[in-house]
Amino acid sequence: METYQTRQQAVRLLDEVLQANLDGFKPSGKDNLIEKGLGSIQIMQIVSELKKLGIKLSFAKLMENPTLEDWIRLIEKANIKNIDKKTESREKNISEEFPLTDVQYAYFVGREEDQVLGGVGCHAYLEIDGQEIVTDKLTAAWNCLQMENPMLRAKFNRNGTQQIMEEPYSKEVKIFNYTSLSEEDADIKLLEMRKEMSHRKFDIEVGEVASLSIALLKDKKHRIFLDIDILVADIMSIAL
Repeated sequence: METYQTRQQAVRLLDEVLQANLDGFKPSGKDNLIEKGLGSIQIMQIVSELKKLGIKLSFAKLMENPTLEDWIRLIEKANIKNIDKKTESREKNISEEFPLTDVQYAYFVGREEDQVLGGVGCHAYLEIDGQEIVTDKLTAAWNCLQMENPMLRAKFNRNGTQQIMEEPYSKEVKIFNYTSLSEEDADIKLLEMRKEMSHRKFDIEVGEVASLSIALLKDKKHRIFLDIDILVADIMSIAL
């Protein structure tokens, strides 16, 4: 009976998290929850809360099949361990430190210079060409995204924990105006930007985990440079 109640409590937990983070959208059992807007940090919190109920499911397992139907099936199959009933409130301060996932820890350690083939910060670097952009709107949208997604405001501590900051590391979208340059000279500048950005390592201890820049070119063309550390955005999320 107690096991049944625990599983029911776990399902209610999923429902509460989804209601709080999907802007009122009620997913069906087969909807991909990541595509519907559920972020990595919310999934990590689900893993943590399930663990408090005695249900141990990994972040990777939830990411593998991100549907409500599959998660409920995993809960039903999971072994439930006895836990202290004096559980903590789920109303946590989002700024509190919390542990890295196994995947994050691997990336975190790989940044250290003393590691074999280490000293590298894995990041997703994208260049996006377009035309006729309004830079003020781009900056506003970028800052809205950083405030909406807590992991874009994350910083990583030397003790192997992470925490969410109230403000992002930077609200600036760097703008490079190359409209007066010839196509050949502009290409040289764009190549220099690529060399610098594609090989850099973010200062994650102060919360530098992402950046957005734009180069303005002739004929109202532009190139956007987006760079996000893999510590805060898994490959699946970036692909979306």
